[in-house]
Amino acid sequence: MKTLKTVFTLTLILFIVFSCKNDDDDDSSNVNDTEQNQSNILGNWKFTSSTTNGVEDTDNYICDFEETLEFTSTTATDKFYYDPSEENGPNCELEETLIFNYSINGNQITQTFDNGNSFTVEIVELSGTTFKFKNVESSDTETFTYITTYTKI
Repeated sequence: MKTLKTVFTLTLILFIVFSCKNDDDDDSSNVNDTEQNQSNILGNWKFTSSTTNGVEDTDNYICDFEETLEFTSTTATDKFYYDPSEENGPNCELEETLIFNYSINGNQITQTFDNGNSFTVEIVELSGTTFKFKNVESSDTETFTYITTYTKI
């Protein structure tokens, strides 16, 4: 009987050890993995939220939440919307579409426009459902850190 209890206890311990989820097995991205980021970014994303210097932006317009990003393997299409009545209502219309080439190197996304200008942002999070990037802008007197969040659609 003692042997049976020992075997049962060992079996239970092994079951618990091997059934627990390892933190390394989650679906979040290693933001420095270029190949994983290139795979995860593909598809359509919708603007969800933004922060400035760590504070949630509360001045977004209703139509800001209609913005979409579509990533293919080499290009991205960013669609911006506005309310033509200028009353911040739900009657959003397409205002502008930007198409640009992009490349990913580690946690950096570089956008290159037709006029030759480029712009680089830092990936903060990129998983199958969430895309966050950081942009830092500095002037002589101030530095602003913007984090923009999109959700996969």
